[in-house]
Amino acid sequence: MSPGSQLSNAQSSGIHTAGQPRDVLVVGGGVVGLACARALSLAGHAVVLVERHGLLGSETSSRNSEVVHAGIYYPTESLKTRLCVEGRARLLAFCAAERVPHRLCGKLIVATEDDERPALDGIEARAAAAGPEVPLQRWTAAQVRARAPAVRAVEALWSAGTGIVDGHAFMHRLRVRAEALGALVLLRHTVVGVRPGAGGEGYHVTLQAADAGHETHRFDAVVNAAGHGANAVAALVGLDAGRVPQQIPVKGSYFTLAGAAPADTLVYPVPRPNLVGLGTHLTLDLGGRARLGPDVELDAPPFDHTVDPARRARFAQAARRFLPALREDDLQPDYSGFRPKLATDRFADFYLAEHRAEGLPGWVNLLGIESPGLTASLAIAARVCQLLDA
Repeated sequence: MSPGSQLSNAQSSGIHTAGQPRDVLVVGGGVVGLACARALSLAGHAVVLVERHGLLGSETSSRNSEVVHAGIYYPTESLKTRLCVEGRARLLAFCAAERVPHRLCGKLIVATEDDERPALDGIEARAAAAGPEVPLQRWTAAQVRARAPAVRAVEALWSAGTGIVDGHAFMHRLRVRAEALGALVLLRHTVVGVRPGAGGEGYHVTLQAADAGHETHRFDAVVNAAGHGANAVAALVGLDAGRVPQQIPVKGSYFTLAGAAPADTLVYPVPRPNLVGLGTHLTLDLGGRARLGPDVELDAPPFDHTVDPARRARFAQAARRFLPALREDDLQPDYSGFRPKLATDRFADFYLAEHRAEGLPGWVNLLGIESPGLTASLAIAARVCQLLDA
């Protein structure tokens, strides 16, 4: 059966339950797109997900720290905070039900100098206002040493609700569940054209398959979860620069630590003012391997995932703030990824919008979905369902 006939069958055989089922196209097969495909299928819509690459989640979703965040860093009313807190609860429940490997290993946010203590106060206050399920605890230097002797801190915050997850296993289970509900997942399919229907009735979307020609199909709604390609997809329907926020790719590299991990928990420094990320931190994977990262490269060649060994020295320097015994020779280049960050000089929140006001009902853009996007993915998907049912 050709991809075109598969797609036509999917559009005509969706699971129609309560509400008004629609034919929905999800563009992008990262963790957020997969979460949307599952949630929309669960809500009774006929869903087709297209991914331009040959593998799902091969961009941002497979090149991050795989941290389950608690929602403690960002402004209380921001989408990043609200969807992270909600998404964490949804993620942990999903992982438990679907046997996705994960572990709440906790996280230390460390002040390494006295002048960083006020920053801990600010994080603690934001976390209390956001209402995470597991509140932060204030730890003394002695408590930090007792838990993680290799970590240097004058004071710290302990986040018992932070953890790690197997992101690939999570995405696999999202796909399995979406397909079981009737969703069709098409790899190596790129959106190359969009024409709104007459009177705001749906969208005629032209797809280019890697091994075939162009095909045009009609959808009632489109969810643009294309990650780094989301601005290009939005532009196809007329939502170009000036009408929606623009994204820039910001590179972050990781270095693996040789030998045993210096701590059995995640360790984050107090974020520096105006820092693009949360600072180079110690993370773990589910096998117990430790790594440092990500750093920030604002001027890196887009999507060049080479990790420059020359960056080792600055990684070691940054990490010695809280791991004083770390040797530069302990670090080996690992992998890198690019964040789809909104191009703004202020706090960059998630951008979730259905563009009915612009005459594009049923068109949903998801932009700037960087960290904590993995943690928030199931909550983002629930919000998309709400937008399409409005």
